[in-house]
Amino acid sequence: MEKLLIVADLGCFKAFRMCPDEMNGSVALQLIKHYENTDAHARQGERLTDQAGRFPGGKSGEAGGMGYGENHNEKSETRKRLIERLAKSLNDLLEEEKFDGWFLAAPKEINQQVLDRLENGASALLKKNLSLDLTKAGKKELLERFC
Repeated sequence: MEKLLIVADLGCFKAFRMCPDEMNGSVALQLIKHYENTDAHARQGERLTDQAGRFPGGKSGEAGGMGYGENHNEKSETRKRLIERLAKSLNDLLEEEKFDGWFLAAPKEINQQVLDRLENGASALLKKNLSLDLTKAGKKELLERFC
C-alpha cells in the first residue's frame, strides 16, 4: 500500500499520495486533495453583516437606538470550526483510501488539536509528525523532510 502526506494550516489543506518509483528507488508526490479555506483569511467584516439594529438598546416599549451587539468569542469559534473541518477532511481521507501509513505537517499552534480529533486507529498509522507550516513548500522540500 501507499502512504499519505498531509500538509495543512487553518487556511489550506493538501494531501499527497506518496508513490514509490521502483525504477530509480525514489518517491513521487501526487496531489490527491487540495482546498483553500477562505474563512481563515477573511476579515470579520467580510464574514459578518455590518447592519446595526439587531439588538434593542433602549428600555422596553421606548423608541431608541439599536445596539450593535458583541461577537463574543468569534475568533476562537472560527478557529475551532476550522480545526474541526481540517480534522474531518483528514479522517475522511484516511478512511476512504486505506493507506498503510501517513505523515503530517501542521503549525505548532494547531498540530496537537488536529491529532486530538482523529478517529480511532488513525494516530497509530502516523509515521512522522512535524509541527511546521509547510503548505507553501515545494514537493522537493516535502520529500527531503519526510523521506
